[in-house]
Amino acid sequence: MRYGVLFFILPLLLCGCKKEVSREEMALQSAKAYYDQLLHGDCESFLAGQLHGDTVPEDYREQMLLNVQMYREQQSRDHGGLTEVEALRAKGDTAYLSLHYADSTREEIVVPMMERNNTWYMR
Repeated sequence: MRYGVLFFILPLLLCGCKKEVSREEMALQSAKAYYDQLLHGDCESFLAGQLHGDTVPEDYREQMLLNVQMYREQQSRDHGGLTEVEALRAKGDTAYLSLHYADSTREEIVVPMMERNNTWYMR
């Protein structure tokens, strides 16, 4: 579902009535939401979270989607699959996540983010 990320971000926006959410926090939570979609096998939504992912030619988009699917398969073979995505911190427009795998390994990743029309996308 391409708009699945809105269900993850919507609570942050509603909380904005009580406390202003920083740009860094929005970037961090957006990155986590995209990787949560990957965790749950929603490769289409993960791809939609990439900046300009919706404006590339269809054949290139299909190749990008295949790459995401192959990445998930590789993580499954190598580590038993992704089990959790943890939001660690953000600095500026960069989010830091920890990916937890079934074999108890963890990987910290850096996700460069960019805001466009009040929506955060992965670069």
